[in-house]
Amino acid sequence: MAVIQFILQLEGTNRNGKRILYFCAASNCIVSFIFIPLLWTQCNPVDKIWNPSIAGACYGMETYTIFAYFQGSFGATLDTALALYPAIMLWHLQVKLHVKLGLIILFGFGIL
Repeated sequence: MAVIQFILQLEGTNRNGKRILYFCAASNCIVSFIFIPLLWTQCNPVDKIWNPSIAGACYGMETYTIFAYFQGSFGATLDTALALYPAIMLWHLQVKLHVKLGLIILFGFGIL
């Protein structure tokens, strides 16, 4: 969310760019908020998630695992897109090419 806020400040008045960034933020929040109740309700008692020796039962582990993979993949894709997004923005700057490339590479390190 901090990266999105930072890019929004750099974005300026580009309405389409801001809409894309707000959509990324909202979709990330929705996916993450769905994940919380899935995590809390998979085992009874909840402590059994971290300590399998506790008496109790775990249900829906397959659903949880599938959604965990989805959430991780979604987050990785969003992180990659947010690392590459400034390259598009910076390409239109009116500065020398080596300065543009340096800034694009600097922002691109977010992929790592």
